[in-house]
This record gives sequence, structure tokens and C-alpha cells, in this order.
Amino acid sequence: MRPHERAALEADLPLVAAQVGRDLRGGSSLVDALDRAGAAADGPLRRDLERVVSATRRGVPLVTVLDGWRRARASEPVDLFVVACRFVHRHGGAAATALDGVATALSDRREVADELHALTAQARLSAGVLAALPLVGTVGFSLLDPGVARVLLLTPAGWCCLLVGGLLEAAGVVVVRRLVATVAP
Repeated sequence: MRPHERAALEADLPLVAAQVGRDLRGGSSLVDALDRAGAAADGPLRRDLERVVSATRRGVPLVTVLDGWRRARASEPVDLFVVACRFVHRHGGAAATALDGVATALSDRREVADELHALTAQARLSAGVLAALPLVGTVGFSLLDPGVARVLLLTPAGWCCLLVGGLLEAAGVVVVRRLVATVAP
């Protein structure tokens, strides 16, 4: 699954879980609730739920279809939703509060990820500026004094400086990316 498809699916899943829970409390069967929630969803989640409902209505056991969807998507939010659906399937509509809990948990998780992304934006921007600074400085000094460009581009010492500087710059970019990745979702 592509990253943007995964993001779209995971963004819609809390709303779908809440909708399925409401429908179950209203007396709908799990398959009907999944069908209505899928019709209201967009993108990959809509297609996935349409496949789940279609296969179930063709006679494939719901648990089998849900487990197949879970394996195909390999996503923690989908895993959580499928577990809740299996729980409701086993224990009946009275267990619809499990889907409410899933909806809340997935929504909270999404909010935390969005906030973390916003908080790390400054670090990512600073890393980009710091990565571009040596290149901008080199070009700027070469324009101000063409002798700098001659030394850097036409002498072995200049080549060595460019090579060492480039390697150190690349190492710095890798380190900063890893630092940001340790806190990014």
C-alpha cells in the first residue's frame, strides 16, 4: 500500500469505527453496519469495506474475510479495528462499545501523530537550511571572489576540501534525519 493510501485509510478508520458502533447500537447487523460505514467512507477504506461486505454476502465467513483484510493491509489501526469487529461478531451488538473505544483510540493516535509532525517541522526546516548553507556559501564566495572557485575546482587541495566537506555534509544530514526520525511518527 502506498503511503498516501495508508494515510487516507487510517484517517477515515476512526470515523468508520464510530459509525459501525452507532449502527450496531441501533440494531443493525455487523455486516450491514460495515456496508453503511463503507458507503460513507472514501478511497481505499471504501473499497476495502465493499470487498469485505461483498465476500461475506457471497458466503465467505466474516471472520475469514476480516482476517484476510487485516493481513493484506498490515496496519496497526486496521488490526485494532478487525479485532474489535471480531469481538462484536462473537459477542453481539451489545459489545459495540468496543468499536467506540477503537474509534477514540485511533482518533487520539492520529491527533498525537499530527501534533508530533507539527512539532518536528522546525527541526526538519532547520536541517534543510543547515544542509544548504555550505553550498550557498561556496557559490556566494565564488561569485564574490573568482579565485576561490579556481582554487576549489582546479587544484588538488580544492578537490580534497570539496570531497571532505561533501562527506561531512552528507554525514550531518544523515545524523539529523535519524534524530528527527526517532521522534517522528
